[in-house]
Amino acid sequence: MQVTGGDTNVTTYFMMRLVADGTAATGLTVTTFDLQYTRTGAAPAAKADGTDLGSTSAAHSDNGVYEIDSADSPGLYRVDWPDAAFAAGVKQVHLAVTYDATVYAEVLAVNIDAPVNLTTVNAAAQTATLDTIKAETVLIVADTGELQTDWADGGRLDLIQDIIAADTTTDIPALIAALPTLSQILTTAMTESYAAKGVAPSLTQALMMIQQNLENFAYNGTTKTTKKINGTTTASTYTLDNASSPTSSTRTT
Repeated sequence: MQVTGGDTNVTTYFMMRLVADGTAATGLTVTTFDLQYTRTGAAPAAKADGTDLGSTSAAHSDNGVYEIDSADSPGLYRVDWPDAAFAAGVKQVHLAVTYDATVYAEVLAVNIDAPVNLTTVNAAAQTATLDTIKAETVLIVADTGELQTDWADGGRLDLIQDIIAADTTTDIPALIAALPTLSQILTTAMTESYAAKGVAPSLTQALMMIQQNLENFAYNGTTKTTKKINGTTTASTYTLDNASSPTSSTRTT
């Protein structure tokens, strides 16, 4: 059995048996019962004589005793205990019920849990916590309301969703469809262009420079001149290290 320290009006039930044969002891005189409790580490309380409760459903009365039902619950007796037996401060109390030499004595060990000390609860801290929860709840409710407005037809999020839908179903596919094919890229004439000296060329500029250096150039002493496609306009010039047997060149313009 287990109670909380400080519990009041505790009632227990004991099965009393005869020493002679171990059978249920019925019809015992309640005033002959001796009741005593011993709390852990303390001296036993003074023995008390049983008093007649009068009925099984009687209000609690310290040291009250009553036989439950000699026919259907033979040997079972209700016993009420004083509140002092279950006061907080110890872990266990032993409840002893004795009669006379013809009836076995019975002992019940009851565990006593420490009561919750409500006075240790910091009311200010609890109030602050509740205020924080309330404030956060207000924000959540506001956010929820804002989301409902945003998701409504024509709301901010609904419009964003419409834009995304248009991008993924119409705009982006159209942009992809408008991209030139590989065949178009390889067969479309490039726009003539050349990178300036010391400037990194684009792919078109690099290819144009390579082409013109291969098919449209002239030497004059240590100068090599590359012409544009029209054959007259200079695309770039180079200085050779030797007019007759050059081994290197450096771009000049």
